Amino acid sequence: MRNWYVFALVALLTAPRLASAQGGEALARGMLFPGTLSVSAGTIAPTERGNVLGSAVAEQGFTAWSKGPVFVTGFVTVTKRYDSDGLPWNRATAASGGFKVVAVTRAGILQVAGGVTSHAVPGSIRRESLAAYATYWAGWAARPLSTSAVLPKSFPGHAWASTGRVTAAEPRNWISQASVQQGATIARSFGIAMIPFVGATANADTLRYAWNNRSSAEAGFKLARSLGAGAVIEGGVAHRYERNRMTRTARTAPVVFVDVWMGWSPRVHAH
Repeated sequence: MRNWYVFALVALLTAPRLASAQGGEALARGMLFPGTLSVSAGTIAPTERGNVLGSAVAEQGFTAWSKGPVFVTGFVTVTKRYDSDGLPWNRATAASGGFKVVAVTRAGILQVAGGVTSHAVPGSIRRESLAAYATYWAGWAARPLSTSAVLPKSFPGHAWASTGRVTAAEPRNWISQASVQQGATIARSFGIAMIPFVGATANADTLRYAWNNRSSAEAGFKLARSLGAGAVIEGGVAHRYERNRMTRTARTAPVVFVDVWMGWSPRVHAH
């Protein structure tokens, strides 16, 4: 278990062999290597006054098998978290590797994953454990029924949920999270969309830790711009209410945030 990364490395090195063994329509046109990178920063937690939190998550995978909208993918993920106040739980490095089944449907993207994960905090020992979880994501950008100039140009939104054993820091804890956001594009200039929005987030766990049992609601304004194929940057401000359901404490405060996301899925042909 301590050498979990060996498992991930072997999986990536054997990807071409796995692909060539599929036959049929699976990967008939080449090997897919999907990956993502997301970076976020801001004063996003009202209960941590003045603390700037940042995170970066990078994932690289290979598609071992596919049929229609269903894919079996091996992956390696590395997450780095940082904050300006130096709080240990906000300064961790996590890494994981394994396989997941991905279903891409009109209703959204469902993933069920399993593998191994590690967690390290400065000044503490690294921990490793098995991980198993499911995630769901859906996004939309509905157009108004009327083309009137006084109506928003579109109504972008998204929903996301996750549940499972996801961190080696709490290997026996089942953690669930969900969030939803709805916006309205009121103007667009030089490729930049101006979007007021509302949103809500909640998380919970089976061990009832305070940091895993929070709820929040917000209203704000953001600017969003596509940076090309598979990349988006957003930045904005919001007034956020956050409540800790275990300690029964709550706080409302303005927050500032910047989010960058990019994804890729090159098709590599074997020779």
